[in-house]
Amino acid sequence: MRRFLSTLARRKPLGAAGGLIVLVLLVVAIFADAIAPHHFNETSLLRAFQRPGAAHWFGTDELGRDVYSRVVYGARVSMFVGLAATGISVLLGGLIGVLSGYFGRGLDLLLQRLVDAWMAFPGLVMAIVILALLGPGLWSVILALGVSQAFPQSRTIRSATLVVRELPYVEASLAVGASHWHILVRHVLPNIVAPLIIVASNFLGFVILIEAAVSFLGYGVPPPQPSWGGMLSATGRVYMHRAPWLSIFPGLALSLAVFGFNVLGDALRDLLDPRLRAS
Repeated sequence: MRRFLSTLARRKPLGAAGGLIVLVLLVVAIFADAIAPHHFNETSLLRAFQRPGAAHWFGTDELGRDVYSRVVYGARVSMFVGLAATGISVLLGGLIGVLSGYFGRGLDLLLQRLVDAWMAFPGLVMAIVILALLGPGLWSVILALGVSQAFPQSRTIRSATLVVRELPYVEASLAVGASHWHILVRHVLPNIVAPLIIVASNFLGFVILIEAAVSFLGYGVPPPQPSWGGMLSATGRVYMHRAPWLSIFPGLALSLAVFGFNVLGDALRDLLDPRLRAS
């Protein structure tokens, strides 16, 4: 691990910076209760619309809530939703991709036509449809984002499985009578770990952005729980001209998170993909 981190910092400094941003966001999300000076829903109309200053670093909203505290707690929501939805997406997409790529033939044809049909609809639309069926809530958002984005991820895993499936030692295992379960566990899965990591790291920033878009449209995490997209949609959009800090700081936090995950994902892809290691 230490050697890998050293290689990452030396060969991909921008990716290392992205990793540092992600690490900081994780720390903020975990220790939000200690970092935030106020509770995210602590109101006081006497301090409504205060400009950023020493008392309130990011200012206050129309209810006098501290925007800095809400941005900090919003990091917890975004990181938790991003990690959980990515885990669901990678597991489901990986299962579809591995089964489709390894067994092939009729199963591959059936699964890939289902993937084609699912991908005919935009991911955001599918997420909103699932949310409309499940109703509002944190876990509804996680499940909707994870399921709606799983099918596109399966294509990458299927391609990696097809490559491993044709390797000589896999064919030799089949020739000596090894079970499919044994081959999948001992040969296929260990060799697609790198593609899974690449898919997950690249997907995290996208999930956080989709969660913000869903919250902005009013289908995300219900208030008063703060999310960056919800803050942009509610107070940020309504009072944009009167109190621009209500939009600026959640937008900066969202941009920073997406940037960090994207550059980290690109760096991991370059380091873990054998075809790109020499570049």
